[in-house]
Amino acid sequence: MFVYAYLLYKQSADFYYLRLIVGDALPWARASAACLNLNCMLILFPVCRNLLSFLRGSLKRCCKEVTVHIGSHVFNENVCLFAHNGITEEDIESDEENVKGVLSALSNLDDGNPYETYINPVRDATEEPSLRSYFELFWFTHHLFVLFFIGICVHGLQGIVRGQTNTDVHDPEACQYKYDEWGKIDECPFPQFAASSPGTWKWVIGPLILYFIERGVRFIRSKQQVVISKVVKHPSNVFELQMKKRGFRMGAGQYIFLHCPKISYLEWHPFTLTSAPDDDYFSVHIRRVGNWTNDLAKACHVDEAEFKETWKLPSVAVDGPFGTATEDIFSYEVDIFVAAGIGVTPFASVLKHIW
Repeated sequence: MFVYAYLLYKQSADFYYLRLIVGDALPWARASAACLNLNCMLILFPVCRNLLSFLRGSLKRCCKEVTVHIGSHVFNENVCLFAHNGITEEDIESDEENVKGVLSALSNLDDGNPYETYINPVRDATEEPSLRSYFELFWFTHHLFVLFFIGICVHGLQGIVRGQTNTDVHDPEACQYKYDEWGKIDECPFPQFAASSPGTWKWVIGPLILYFIERGVRFIRSKQQVVISKVVKHPSNVFELQMKKRGFRMGAGQYIFLHCPKISYLEWHPFTLTSAPDDDYFSVHIRRVGNWTNDLAKACHVDEAEFKETWKLPSVAVDGPFGTATEDIFSYEVDIFVAAGIGVTPFASVLKHIW
């Protein structure tokens, strides 16, 4: 995909004049954008937890294409600004530099249709290219990926990348040095340009629909009633929650996300299921190592000796179960389990299921 997009913008006659202004940065920017579109489409699939039972993996190259894409466009804009403001009659020493100057001021020369003639996005002598970065705290900003996808879908509406639309009557290679006769001779009319339409939405619309369906399924499941049937205190600051939920089906080695509105309306925490699929309940073992787990233990009266009645226990919500690679152990003749401390929980369900 990178090579295809690179060669397209490197060799196509439609972008001959644009390449003349911005140089080799154009194909680099467009090629990295093509890879970015693909990655933004694929990266939504691992975010869908239910699909993780079938597709397990992650994409790690998105930032690399972002860096190349932005860097190339920053270079593009600086070159465009130079072509518009930096070339004067005294500075012109070659026809190539002269062509760049004429192309940058083309909309001022063609009074008939300036909006279809211009190619240089920096047409105002007062414009200065700038690049801004915004950084926020992780927990909240990682939910802003929705805004990122909206932005990447509308990115390009400003039409910075413009291709020539009349190469059939204006051959850029033949007419580039006849700029003083553009519009005066039949073989070299004024070149006309049009902006490339945004295409990222075509790549991400399918995964976005799947993701919102996934979120809807999660929301419905999280609203189903969950009853804590038993609380068990274990050594080493570990306690066990045994729960029941209508229609809940699990496999050995799977995990759930646990939510307790009494503690936090926003926090969902993953825990490996330690019960076996044949049990009439599902359970998790939780080690008290932070504020949330300690608050949950307190809400569940873990340190109190008397029997905990159900109505005294907090309401919880469960999202899942979700699959993990641990489920594949039954495909092998020999399995080796290595774990320490609370890390043994992924294997507790498996061993109990085998037993």
